Amino acid sequence: MTADMVAERVRELAEQRGDTERIKTHEVTINRLSSGASRLDQAWMELLGEVFQVPPAEIISPPPAEGLRRVHVTGALQAGAWSESHEWPLEDRYDVMVPDDPGLRAMSLYAGEIRGNSMNLRYPPGSIIILSPLMQHPGEIAEGRRYHVRMTHADGLTEETVKTLVRRDDRFWLKPESDDPEHQQWIALDSKPDAKVELIGRVRGVYYREP
Repeated sequence: MTADMVAERVRELAEQRGDTERIKTHEVTINRLSSGASRLDQAWMELLGEVFQVPPAEIISPPPAEGLRRVHVTGALQAGAWSESHEWPLEDRYDVMVPDDPGLRAMSLYAGEIRGNSMNLRYPPGSIIILSPLMQHPGEIAEGRRYHVRMTHADGLTEETVKTLVRRDDRFWLKPESDDPEHQQWIALDSKPDAKVELIGRVRGVYYREP
């Protein structure tokens, strides 16, 4: 993330919280914080921790181990589970350690826990999906890749899941990979009259926990 992207996200969070002190944060401020020219106090650590989706202490702490990277698991990904929010309370979130892939170092990463059978031919329940948020960069949206998909109904309830993006008949579709009859419907990316369909993040890897 560039300093400008970080500043934009800080302003969004500050506006949501009514934080008048940081609602006009500029990229210059972020650069000064990162270089040590400005003091990185606890409030800034907590806010930047939320921006990068890591514990606040990790903003100034060294990597936990050479060759590994900490990724924050923030919520569940489950088709058919409609809710106002799918992000867990802070006390329920946890971290996983994944290989520090040089190709992903410039990306902010987050993770979600697969629940249910909507992708069980690819990801069994309990799998931890490592994702990068979509930043409107060229090449992020590609056929055959898997994405964190958010569907929002008119009543504001959302569903968060993972689907594969495929192309058929000059249209893009979201394809589940499931043997469950309830989760085999393809969804046209450009036509869902009763819901808004968004691609939120791109799958970068998966972590499996032993049962």
